[in-house]
Amino acid sequence: MSEQVIFDRYRFEPLTARLWAGASEVKLTPKAAAVLAVLVRRAGDPVSKEELFAEVWERRVVSDDALTTTIQELRKALGDDAKQPRFIRTRHRSGYQFIAGLSGSASAIAPDAAPIRNAMHQRIAFVRSKDDTNIAYALSGEGPPLVRAGTWLTHAQYDWECPIWAHWLHFLSSRNTLVRYDPRGCGLSQADVGAITLDDWVDDLEAVVDRLGLESFPLFGMSQGAAVAAEYAIRHPQRVSQLILYSPVVTGWGRGTSELARRWQLMQQLVGTGWGDANMAFPSMFAHLFLPESPADNRQWYAELQRKSASKEVAVRFMEVLSGVQIFRRLKQIAVPTLVIRIAHDEVVDPRSVIGIAGEIPGSQFESIDSRNHILLEHEPGWHQFKEIMARYV
Repeated sequence: MSEQVIFDRYRFEPLTARLWAGASEVKLTPKAAAVLAVLVRRAGDPVSKEELFAEVWERRVVSDDALTTTIQELRKALGDDAKQPRFIRTRHRSGYQFIAGLSGSASAIAPDAAPIRNAMHQRIAFVRSKDDTNIAYALSGEGPPLVRAGTWLTHAQYDWECPIWAHWLHFLSSRNTLVRYDPRGCGLSQADVGAITLDDWVDDLEAVVDRLGLESFPLFGMSQGAAVAAEYAIRHPQRVSQLILYSPVVTGWGRGTSELARRWQLMQQLVGTGWGDANMAFPSMFAHLFLPESPADNRQWYAELQRKSASKEVAVRFMEVLSGVQIFRRLKQIAVPTLVIRIAHDEVVDPRSVIGIAGEIPGSQFESIDSRNHILLEHEPGWHQFKEIMARYV
């Protein structure tokens, strides 16, 4: 998929920050591309200087000259005239306005792309976490917010193309504004990160919801994301209206002796040698754990998506953090309405442990879904059961 906006003879790709004039690329600095992305997204509407400073410079203290210089760069790149503008009009003492008509769509699909289904219109933006790591987040749907905590290797753009995730995203966006983000190191988020810890993952979630100004919201945590969601709810109970923990991982396998723990210890070793292999043998085996009852092509999609989402180094570091997660004893501190969902025959998370998690959280509700697939597929009965559960709870 290639997100693009077409105006006059130009084609702009917000996700890649690339501007084209016909077949020739027009070079832009990162700040100029970011300003153009904001103006195009708000085409026809005046955008104040304050809004541009907040979104592009992230409220850093900079002079008006920085914005003026960036607008001058854009006008030069577009062959625009400040006195007789065709693209960017100056709003006296207030800001700027993109005035050209858009003949393309920000979610247009490239001719050679063949997604399973078109992505619902979404907005992708970026925010700096506490340690200055750049985190990509995406918004889709309309209505009250529903926040999904970052989980195992995702990609804000490509998830929509994958038959494993597309129906999840459509459903979660059907009655809400779904807020999701790529964990540090993954997808569109910053790849070269200095630290990856549970605390960092919680900081990333906090950065996204703070940027959006969300005061109270339901928080959905799946698998590894459940530990992030639970820890956030413990630290910020006033902001979480409902907590949903789906097949949660709150205790790592590093010290475990069970058959499942030993399996994950072996998988952790294999990630360091087999991740990203061209022959797909290891990625396919990994995908089979998550989707044991699925067509082979679905597992292939999932394996390929994981390769696109993270490098071997990042996958190894994720496994190291997950193996050491230990927050079970903190679950008693959760003081928000909580729903715990178990996949009855899960091969990724011990289904018995999920019962223990529900019992540890004061006043929690518990639901069990009859499936072997850790990630429910669209046409299995368990998926319809999940939708009914969510419709009742959120």
